[in-house]
Amino acid sequence: MVQSEPPWNWTGVDVLNFKDEDARLRELVAVFPSKRSSDDEIAAYLVDLGAHFRRWLHQDEFGPDRRRRTATIRALMKSIQRLEKHLTGSSSLTKARLDAELRYQNNSSNLVMQALYEAAVDVAGDQRCVGAFDRDTVWASRLRDYAYTLLAQSQSIDSNTESEIFPVAQRLRFDALQATGPSFGLADVKRWLHGYWNAVAETLEELSTRRGAEERVSLKLLVEQLCELWERETGCSVTAHDRVKDQSTGRAETPAGRFITKAVEAVLPDQSWFKERDQFAQSARARSFYLDNQAGEKARARHILVIMKDFVHRRRQRDELHKK
Repeated sequence: MVQSEPPWNWTGVDVLNFKDEDARLRELVAVFPSKRSSDDEIAAYLVDLGAHFRRWLHQDEFGPDRRRRTATIRALMKSIQRLEKHLTGSSSLTKARLDAELRYQNNSSNLVMQALYEAAVDVAGDQRCVGAFDRDTVWASRLRDYAYTLLAQSQSIDSNTESEIFPVAQRLRFDALQATGPSFGLADVKRWLHGYWNAVAETLEELSTRRGAEERVSLKLLVEQLCELWERETGCSVTAHDRVKDQSTGRAETPAGRFITKAVEAVLPDQSWFKERDQFAQSARARSFYLDNQAGEKARARHILVIMKDFVHRRRQRDELHKK
């Protein structure tokens, strides 16, 4: 198996692109048996929803998959472990100099790794100037390099992996953005690194224990909002089944289902959008969105049906609870 590379600096933030898709979307508006809003209002809503859907796709289905997020976590763990181990391996005098430098230069706006890197740079320079033993000079130089690596990595984590780490860190009460201060020394750095290790190690454990395919989050959000649009405009409850003359078609065959299936196809991005993200299209959930893939269209129709059935089931449960 090819080793996955961490997608450093990837971000799920994407510009909302409100393309003029009135022609296709106005055809969809005509599908409604009745409407509470004007055609222009519904078309504008669909354009807005389509723009947000493309952003969701970019972040989720075409963002770093589980293997790449895991690769990022492993890279962070390796750098943290190397730095923790290195901090135990020098003379007491050199570590005392590092502690003094941390306390001397820190201010409330410094983050922990920035403070450690800057202190390591100064200690390495001082060691060369005073002609310290080669062992201590090499140690200080390596500390500078290891601190820089972890600093750069921690500032370059892709936003999807960051969203995996954040809730774990909160649960463990670890602050990755902890600021230092005048009394912040080497012992505090070690405690912070230990907390960082615990947060990323537990995140890795959670990622590793997940089973099965990742959910098509974007499609679910889109379909559920289209279901709500149908009910809001028509005043009719969404229904979902795939039967035509007692035969299963594998797609939603109700009025709401036909509208929603067409709407999903209408708001999909064009081929140029997919080409820009080819490197992230390795998973089945990503490939199923390609427009030139008939199997993908059938797969989307099946998933739309499943999502709609779940929507109907959950609404029925809510209605039953309200009756009690």
